[in-house]
Amino acid sequence: MTGCKALFAELNENVMGQVRFRGGPKVPIKGKGTILFDCKNGDQFIIPDVYYIPTLHNNIISLGQMTEEGYDISMKREFLCMYDEEGSPIMKVQRSKNRLYKIKLTPGRPTCLSMSIDDESWRWHARIGHTNFRTLAEMVRKEMVTGMPRVAHPS
Repeated sequence: MTGCKALFAELNENVMGQVRFRGGPKVPIKGKGTILFDCKNGDQFIIPDVYYIPTLHNNIISLGQMTEEGYDISMKREFLCMYDEEGSPIMKVQRSKNRLYKIKLTPGRPTCLSMSIDDESWRWHARIGHTNFRTLAEMVRKEMVTGMPRVAHPS
């Protein structure tokens, strides 16, 4: 959830609803979309199904939602770590004094810097509207596209 509309790479403002935080008043949901972040290694990280709540002053990531998306969450000592399906680290966050895990993420914009049609992975990347490779792999895993081969993120 976020209250910052500028963070969204895509936003469907037709999604409406309400949410209540710890017994407080209900606040309106004004959309749902995808947020894209730039990683330190140059890759991009996507968080789908993020609610836009204009009155929210802090951004909140649901660990339950991230595990549903295929990420592994590990909490050991004072650190929270998130890993992708291949076991590659996505983030490592140190616990703050008030027992929250706070991280500053750099918003990104969708880019496609190179493509080789000779490579089947890049071909499917282009066919499906330059969708990121993690999403392509998820589509194969969930058998969402007939005839789509297993794709890997080419270097």
